[in-house]
Amino acid sequence: MKKIVKVLGLPRTGTNLVQLLLNLNFKNYVCEECEHYQHYLGWKHGLPLPKETYETLERMTQEEIFFVLTTREYDSWQRAVAHKHIGKSWEFPERFHFHGNNPFVFVTPNQYEFYKDLREFYEVRTKAYSDFAEANPDRCYVVKFENLKTPEGQKEEVLKLGKKFGLTFSQKEELIHISKQLDWDGRFVA
Repeated sequence: MKKIVKVLGLPRTGTNLVQLLLNLNFKNYVCEECEHYQHYLGWKHGLPLPKETYETLERMTQEEIFFVLTTREYDSWQRAVAHKHIGKSWEFPERFHFHGNNPFVFVTPNQYEFYKDLREFYEVRTKAYSDFAEANPDRCYVVKFENLKTPEGQKEEVLKLGKKFGLTFSQKEELIHISKQLDWDGRFVA
């Protein structure tokens, strides 16, 4: 049976880094951001779909679906969001919108989500991911962004994830890591 690993998490929690580590280290299929799997499995910064959706999809496709959910401590996450999104970095579109005292708006591919402030967004979303992981322990693995900041931490997380889901490693010797480390704001530095 084909295995698919879908990465879900808040922006700036290491979703792209985790997906890159998965693609570099495993022969098993890792879900890309292609339209088909984004539609059925959800957008990488979106909320998990109901469990029944994935069970139905597994029966129809003969594919096992697993999830890596990324998390990050609030203070570190808030600084990274301020640097990349609120600061209107050229690298990212305007995904976070603030309008004076009005609610904060998060723009997704399919809708607008309204929150009182950035803290409420973080707490609501983080709870949704942790609830999904708790309800689906055999299907989910949670990676803390802070564990990915060093090559050793990356290798340890990749090894645990591979064993949990029974994924086939690409190499027999050394696990591949990303040689540049992440700074406090989530930027790669030499």
